[in-house]
Amino acid sequence: VPGDGFCVGASCNPKGLMFVPPRGLERDAVEAVNALIREHCHSTFVWSSLQFNRNTNSLPHVDKNNLGPSFVLIVGDYTGGSLCVASRSIRTPAGGSPIGVHIAGRERHYTEPFTGLRFSVVAFVHSEACHLSQRQRATL
Repeated sequence: VPGDGFCVGASCNPKGLMFVPPRGLERDAVEAVNALIREHCHSTFVWSSLQFNRNTNSLPHVDKNNLGPSFVLIVGDYTGGSLCVASRSIRTPAGGSPIGVHIAGRERHYTEPFTGLRFSVVAFVHSEACHLSQRQRATL
């Protein structure tokens, strides 16, 4: 996928489940995003992982390790770049910022081409999150 990004929380590598704690400035970003999610999402929304993206233009795909709904926050100074979930007729405003939307990551979705600087953060429950320790869960 073109662009830059990192994931904190539950994730997987070829060997299986791994836990990626936030480090350095990532901690500040995680705290800010968590506060925003708690403020703007329903109290029943939970997440085990945060995927941070910079200028990521994703082709149509399905997130194979997501469980339940995901919350996507999109910000930046860009034109185009709508997030689309055709099966639910979801198409976020092009170039609008900030945008917050709930999607099902296991449904086919993609980003339309864009120009400029576009950031997104995806909060989701990873399919292996149930294997995290209490201490690891508390990190997020």
